[in-house]
Amino acid sequence: MSRLVILNQMAGPLFIDLTRDLSSFFTDGCVLYTSHPDSFSSFSLHYPNVKLIKSPNYNRKSLYKRVYSWFNYLVFSSFFIILSKKNDIFLLSTNPPFLGIWFWVLSKISKSPYLIVVYDIYPDVMVSSGLLKNSSLTVKVWNYFNEKAYKNASFLVTISNGLAHRLSEVHPHLHSKIKVIYPWADIDVIKPICSNQNQLYHKFNPDGKKVILYAGNMGISHDIDSIVKAAYLLRHQEKFHFLFVGGGDAFQKIINFRKNKKLTNISIYNYQSLHLLPHLLSLSAVSLVALEDDRQDLMIPSKLFSYLASGSAVIGICSSGSEVQNIIENNKCGVCVNPGHPKELAKVLIDLLNNDSKLSEFGTNARLAATNKYSKQLGVSKFIENFYRYGLIK
Repeated sequence: MSRLVILNQMAGPLFIDLTRDLSSFFTDGCVLYTSHPDSFSSFSLHYPNVKLIKSPNYNRKSLYKRVYSWFNYLVFSSFFIILSKKNDIFLLSTNPPFLGIWFWVLSKISKSPYLIVVYDIYPDVMVSSGLLKNSSLTVKVWNYFNEKAYKNASFLVTISNGLAHRLSEVHPHLHSKIKVIYPWADIDVIKPICSNQNQLYHKFNPDGKKVILYAGNMGISHDIDSIVKAAYLLRHQEKFHFLFVGGGDAFQKIINFRKNKKLTNISIYNYQSLHLLPHLLSLSAVSLVALEDDRQDLMIPSKLFSYLASGSAVIGICSSGSEVQNIIENNKCGVCVNPGHPKELAKVLIDLLNNDSKLSEFGTNARLAATNKYSKQLGVSKFIENFYRYGLIK
């Protein structure tokens, strides 16, 4: 008998797909411990091998509340770890960022095998945010215990070559354990939807304008400033409209900017239900992915792969040589501009949105890239392959 226990405080679409597809490989199915509302709306009696258990909520309203919610999750997840069954296998994420270390400490009791999916590299994210200094004792101790947790994992998965390179730099002895598996999109679910079949068209684009979409987290690591300043520069372009849908640290900043500048070409909404995501993404003429200059190797936004699946042209606000730039340019599905250059972004938007043939070409190439390189089927199969390779599935 075997069971997979998945610990992720915010298990979004990628982990939902993993839970569904991996559950059939374990005789006792999967347990998913999360607070993400999309997880609870995605599973039903159709997935008897999946057991969902609600965790403490992830609160991102302030750094203090975020850290408190992380520790709250760790405390309650301890019961799963300490009371684990003999043949349990654990799949951990870096949300919360101390989870791998916490599991390593408690695994002295449980002895259960585990792997870690490294979305974000901590404490590097804290250093790049200016919250910690690279030379500080906190960073050194954190990296020391990361090394312990990573070393004892069966293998590590990270979501880009840049992240894998950074992990190898900090932990060179772990190079052979690190596997790169890009985020993906379910291309059977997320696909182009024409306007007359789009459930969100009349709500979000009643005037039939060319929508410039930013969907998902609006965090401190994303160059939101360049986007809203470009919106201000394009305020007289009556055919264009900026649509922000999601949440995060910069959500209120966008609302305040729109109010202070009296802009009518910006709309902002909270996250929408997961089943509406294909409709939301299909509203866009151009979709935006944005990273601050110092975050290029520390993350790759998963929204990029959903944009591709929806058949949208993409503008990447990213540094030269970054992974986001390589994906966009190698697949010929969009254009890249440097972070912190709203005038450059505004010019690129004007040129692209006034060129329907180029928009169509980029959109077609985006969908092809998602189908051939970044589909759910390909991504999950790589996880399964490594589960077999390291003896976690027999």
